[in-house]
Amino acid sequence: MKNTYIEVAGALAQARKGGDRFGVTVLSTLLGEMQNKIPKDATPDQQHAQATAIVKKFIEGIDETTKVTPDKNKRLLLSAERLILEEFMPAQLTDEELEFAIDKISRAEGTTDKGIIMKVLKAHYPNRYDGKKAAQFADALKNTKQNSQI
Repeated sequence: MKNTYIEVAGALAQARKGGDRFGVTVLSTLLGEMQNKIPKDATPDQQHAQATAIVKKFIEGIDETTKVTPDKNKRLLLSAERLILEEFMPAQLTDEELEFAIDKISRAEGTTDKGIIMKVLKAHYPNRYDGKKAAQFADALKNTKQNSQI
């Protein structure tokens, strides 16, 4: 089974071995955050889920910083950092896959309640979708179902 924490540690070792100073900086910062945030007694599944969530937060931080950074060279460095981090993220669902998953969950659960749909979505597709888009799709599904009942 994939374990993001172990993959990051391995990538850091490779970056050190290959003399990639930028990669070492990015990965050592990431691994340090993981070591600070993930409990020592976490199971491998918990470790993987928490490590992936940390990578996602790092990427979100880069995205926010990039939006407000006027310097082109700094934006390029942020892009390079983002590329390194993206290697540790699971494949993201496309909009079509996300809509399909939400519809499938709604049918299986027999509800259009956004809270229930989001809870099940999170359990089945952790860190694989944009939460804002998922909420929009769940709202749209609810509105469509309500309008069809009128």
